[in-house]
Amino acid sequence: MSDTPDNANLIRRALHDIERHYDDTLEPVRRAPGSHVKVSKEPPLPISAHVLDVRAMCCSRLASWSLLVIEERDLHTERLSGLDVPAMCDLLHRHADWLGEHEAADDVVTELESSARDLAGITTPHRKEWMSLGTCPLVIEKDGEPTGCTGTIRAYPECDPYCDGCGTEAVVTWWERMQFPDAELSRLLTAHELVLFVHKQFGRVIAEVTIRQWVRQNVITKAGTDDKGRSLYDKASVAYALERRRVLA
Repeated sequence: MSDTPDNANLIRRALHDIERHYDDTLEPVRRAPGSHVKVSKEPPLPISAHVLDVRAMCCSRLASWSLLVIEERDLHTERLSGLDVPAMCDLLHRHADWLGEHEAADDVVTELESSARDLAGITTPHRKEWMSLGTCPLVIEKDGEPTGCTGTIRAYPECDPYCDGCGTEAVVTWWERMQFPDAELSRLLTAHELVLFVHKQFGRVIAEVTIRQWVRQNVITKAGTDDKGRSLYDKASVAYALERRRVLA
């Protein structure tokens, strides 16, 4: 069995993705990011047997592990329906640390990740992959002691970033203030800070390599370096350049 912190975080991550996609499996498939295909005006087709099977399997897995938590932790005051996905995800999220130490932890991770992938494959089969906005800067309580969260802030297009460790979800401006409390005082940003700025300003997810490509293509220019030798960029100039060139369209 892999180490406990990884299992607990993997469980939380899978639960977050299940909640994110479960309800949307009853909606028409979303277009891939950047797609220009027009949405059909025809009514959606009946829900396929595959979608129903994936949803049923997800509920069965959540119910099974929820029952394990309730029985072994003597939580019989919990009243859950085997079809109430948000409530079951909430229960498992609250007890993720305990599940991460359970002898069945690897099975929990395998099953929940499988359902998360299956649901995402239905709702967003061609969606752009998430990217990291850095390590979570929050302090959480672990075994009664305050400790720094080691989770990764994951950003998806058109969604608020969340930490796959502590599960905190917030708008990008909040994460920006937590990670870079002094960033608003300066117009000059590092490449990593610029990633957050572009997400905040334009609602799009980019990688630092994209910034380097824009520099080579003369879309934007550097504005010097900081005391650590990192390249700096003037956020006002970058915003103007991107609006003018519409490189994010």
